[in-house]
Amino acid sequence: MVPPELDPIDERVGPQSGLNRCMQCGKCTASCPAAFIFEGFSPRDIMLRAMKGEIESLVMGEELWQCAQCLSCAARCPRDCSPAGVIQALRIVALRSNPNIDHMRMIEDGVKVNLMKTGQTILPDTLVLPNDLLGPRTRKRYKASAKHRRELGYRAEDSRRVEIPEEDLEKIRILLRETDYC
Repeated sequence: MVPPELDPIDERVGPQSGLNRCMQCGKCTASCPAAFIFEGFSPRDIMLRAMKGEIESLVMGEELWQCAQCLSCAARCPRDCSPAGVIQALRIVALRSNPNIDHMRMIEDGVKVNLMKTGQTILPDTLVLPNDLLGPRTRKRYKASAKHRRELGYRAEDSRRVEIPEEDLEKIRILLRETDYC
């Protein structure tokens, strides 16, 4: 059971999320890239479950981590709801109430290393996800990513054509240390 002090319905999901305005039309799911990639992922379903108060099953499940926070759902909602906002609040609850979300800790650790080393968050060659987290089409595209990047003139292992200058990287590192992120 999620402790009451971590219940996002009362504390984290405010009126801006539109949680109580959702009419379950499904436009959020129809426009969601994650719903296309992950079988069974549905922002509409997450909104319905959150409205019903099914917080514990949501924060203990995997679907919250499949959302890319692209905000396509919010952009297309006729009632100005933000399933991505609800998902973000539920992620915070999940991390606070379930410290053993290993794949998220792996990604967080990788992001910290990448930021300190290169000034970037996720690099193609350092993104480590459990095999069962991505569907077969996505795994296939991911494996071909380095080849496509080289064809476009990018380095296979980087998201830039040119590296961030060392003096700028040092400024990024100072910010990361000063904010206790790394």
